[in-house]
Amino acid sequence: MLQIGKTYIFSNGQIKAINKDFYNVNENFEIILNSISEIQVAITDDIEPVTNNLSVIEDIKSNPNSPSDIILLFLNVSEVRVIYRQTDKIKILKRDLQVLDLRSEVCTFTLWEGLATVEGKQLEESRNEKTIILAKGIIGKYFNGFILSTT
Repeated sequence: MLQIGKTYIFSNGQIKAINKDFYNVNENFEIILNSISEIQVAITDDIEPVTNNLSVIEDIKSNPNSPSDIILLFLNVSEVRVIYRQTDKIKILKRDLQVLDLRSEVCTFTLWEGLATVEGKQLEESRNEKTIILAKGIIGKYFNGFILSTT
């Protein structure tokens, strides 16, 4: 049984836009589960609650500096790279993901430091599983095209 305030991992399901002709709710998306779907309690409880205003890449492009929450389908991942910050030459770890939003727009999503190593490694290991990511506090940047980025 699902409990309010707990964090869960859903697998083998789908996220779809709600057809407003059939549902009278304030949400934009629904999770559809089937007989092979699984629900597990997440190991950590330090995940902040999700806002009711999930964005798509198009929304973030129009207001890139405003932190946004977004659902993304993970497509591919690069290796961790080391870059050096120009101002002080400090080493920073970075990993790029290819992701798809709920409106089928593809974008690069950059993970920095701990997210690049820990969560990036988990995504690398689940490369063939069609992983869905709920990313919180994401900003947009224009650098060789538009990218999403952790802060």
